[in-house]
Amino acid sequence: MTTMTSSITARLLLGLCTLVVAVGSVGRGSARALQALEEPRPHLPEWRLAESPLFKVGHDGAELLHRVGGAVVLGNGSVVVSDSGNRRLLVLDATGRVSATLGRQGDGPGEFQSIGPISAIGDTVVAFDGSLHRGTVWVPGSEPEVYLIPRVNRRAAFAFGAVSAHAWILAAREPAPQGANQLFETHSAITLLRAGSRETVGLERRWFAYSYSFSETTSTMSGTTTYRIPVLGTAHLGTAAGRWFFVPMDSPVIELHDAEGRGPAVEIALPLEARRPLGPRLSEYGDSVVSSVDQEYRARLRAVYDGVERAASGKNAAPAQRVVAMGEDIWIDLATPNRAQNGKTVWFVASAREETLRATIALDSDKTLLGGNASIAVLLRRNELEEESVEVYAVMRGAEGKRLDR
Repeated sequence: MTTMTSSITARLLLGLCTLVVAVGSVGRGSARALQALEEPRPHLPEWRLAESPLFKVGHDGAELLHRVGGAVVLGNGSVVVSDSGNRRLLVLDATGRVSATLGRQGDGPGEFQSIGPISAIGDTVVAFDGSLHRGTVWVPGSEPEVYLIPRVNRRAAFAFGAVSAHAWILAAREPAPQGANQLFETHSAITLLRAGSRETVGLERRWFAYSYSFSETTSTMSGTTTYRIPVLGTAHLGTAAGRWFFVPMDSPVIELHDAEGRGPAVEIALPLEARRPLGPRLSEYGDSVVSSVDQEYRARLRAVYDGVERAASGKNAAPAQRVVAMGEDIWIDLATPNRAQNGKTVWFVASAREETLRATIALDSDKTLLGGNASIAVLLRRNELEEESVEVYAVMRGAEGKRLDR
């Protein structure tokens, strides 16, 4: 859809973004989801991060970072950080020293216009560029290999991770409008790409997200603005341990799939606490956001929220706020009522290889988890001036204070 901008639309967007930060996701209800909400939380070992980071990189040092998007850990222990605003990947050694810089701005081999997900396969780095629709493979000691990403179902496809250096999981979004000013569904065709031959293997087609469209007419312009509102439901897709995983909107599970789509998925149940229905939460936050804007915009913003509440009627909350691939593990920030306390947010750690939940870990709520593995967690911090720094921590075994083996 075409988005028409105006001061009113900008304020509506700001209000909806505020709602996004404040609440979780929803999807279609299912008996399995409702049953899981009533199950008691299992006792899991508690991991923690070391008191002090192994090293920091950022605004107070030689490297100025801009729009850091992700991080992976290589087989040799080096940390690769996606410095996407500067169109480069920084390879950091165990002391935080930049041992290599991969990429720069441009459209030639090894260059980027934008940087999306990055993956590590041993010591090989795979990075994706959504603007140029291609992936770049860096093998130590070799020139970068560039592979174009084909369209899927006549739509542009985007990579969500690599199951091997040359086998990637793609998804192509397929919006299905439900009517003017209404909630509509975005489906996702999930595909395995063999990059060398550009052969694609269709894996399945799933509901991926809900969006809401709002039309307005003014004296100078009219048009439809589309909002992707996580409170209305978002699924999560990624890769870990040579497999791909999917956290659906309507079920509190992690689905682990074979890379080639052979056989049924293995499900890891996510422990959830009972919580209030979505409707009252939408209404409360809508009231809060409406009251925060100037009087002249309140009636129009209220109309938008009323439409959102009608469109979302009868839907249940989705399980996850964020899901991050951490080597062979998957870390999940569940949308539970008490997920954030005392400046910490509790994440659950699932093993893609062992197919089970293995621990919980508390992370600082004011930092963003970028990536890592079972022994290293890489976090992003932004200060009040929006300056970015990356902090790399050792992961410890709870009360034992023992660092995990890589």
